[in-house]
Formats: sequence, C-alpha cells, structure tokens
Amino acid sequence: MRMACDQKPFTDVRIRKAVVMCADNAQMLKIAYRGMGTLGEDHHVAPSHPEYSPLPRRERDVAGAKKLLAEAGYANGIDIDLIVGNTQGRYEQDCAQILQQNCLEAGIRINLKVIPATQYWPIWDKAAFSLTYWAHRPLGVMSLELAYRSGAAWNESHYSDPAFDAALDKAMGIIDPKQRALAMQDVERILQDAAVMVQPFWADKFTATSKKVQGFKVHPSDFYPMDEVWLSA
Repeated sequence: MRMACDQKPFTDVRIRKAVVMCADNAQMLKIAYRGMGTLGEDHHVAPSHPEYSPLPRRERDVAGAKKLLAEAGYANGIDIDLIVGNTQGRYEQDCAQILQQNCLEAGIRINLKVIPATQYWPIWDKAAFSLTYWAHRPLGVMSLELAYRSGAAWNESHYSDPAFDAALDKAMGIIDPKQRALAMQDVERILQDAAVMVQPFWADKFTATSKKVQGFKVHPSDFYPMDEVWLSA
C-alpha cells in the first residue's frame, strides 16, 4: 500500500510515517493471508532476493503516530482514501481493512474504496493512496529501479530522492550479490525511512505435484524450471 509523495496529504512525510507506524504487519499476515508468508520491512526488497540485507523491523507505535499527526496540524485526526482493486484476490481488501482499523486508533480515518480490477489498473499509478501487487523480479535492484528511482516509468509513489538514486547507483554497480548486500543496507534504509509504503508481508507461493515428481522447486516468479525435474516409479 503505497502513498504518492507529491499528493496531499502525503507530501508531508509525517503523515506517511504516521500511517506506517500504525500498521500492524503481523496482524495483516496472520488474518489476511493465514500467516503463510514472511513479514515485510517496508522497503520492497525480499528475503528471496540475493542482495537482500535484513533491517530491524519497526515496532508499532500508535502514540508516536498521534504525535506526528499533531505536529503536522492534524491533532483531531485526518481523513484519507485508500483504493483497492483486489487484482490478486480478496486478501488485498482484507489487508486494507486491517490497516483501516489499525490507523483509526491514531485518528487516521481511512475511507476504503474497493473497485473492480479492470478499473484499478488505469489509475494504479495516479491514486494518492492505493494497494498494488508487484510481481517478483530476480533482483531487488530491478524492483527498486522500476518503482522508486526518480522519474521511473512505474514509480507509482512518485518518490524522488537524489540520495536514494545515488545509493541505488552504487548498489547496481556491484556485481557480486553478497557484496551488493552491504550497499543495499543504505538503499533499503533510505526507502524505509521515507515511509513511502506499508508493505506488510511477502506471500508464500503454492503449487501441487504428484508424489512421483522429484526435484521440483516452487519459483517466486511462477516459472517452471524443469531441467532438474524427474519422475520416480
């Protein structure tokens, strides 16, 4: 669930941070996706990415969110819209409803707008606050290059920060993923601190095979690598 940094009220990082601080990612994973996934860290780099560098997960802080809202001029709370298209299923709406309840504790009143997927995609990169499913990319830097670099074609949050761009350039210039992971700490931290998104979890992938199928592994891109698959008797 991302916030457009160039649209009010999300031009104020304090509002974005308040939303993120209210979010109970563990609750969303448990209820909306039955606990079948890995908690996110609000920076769009997954543990499955070879250059992923784990960051400390933030603690939920409703009191801190209220304080930020007051500092931003919303001591009595704020009303915002959240658009959901359920492009991957009802669990998206369930996540949004949980966030709606989480944020209400701090006085952030979310008006949830659920629309058909066919209506969502034409506005996915234009809405001020919306929930978008992103497919897996083999490298974390590939996702960040598409989604968060200044002026990128799929930068739906309209996020722009020269410090982030420079940190991403540095990471992309390192070939070895293990070495790149060291540089990715800065990249992930800058994005996390910018509070561009609430990213509750990375969903597990599922498949079904016969007991005779050996050597098959589920791929995060729903790709079927069959070069090491064989059938037993």
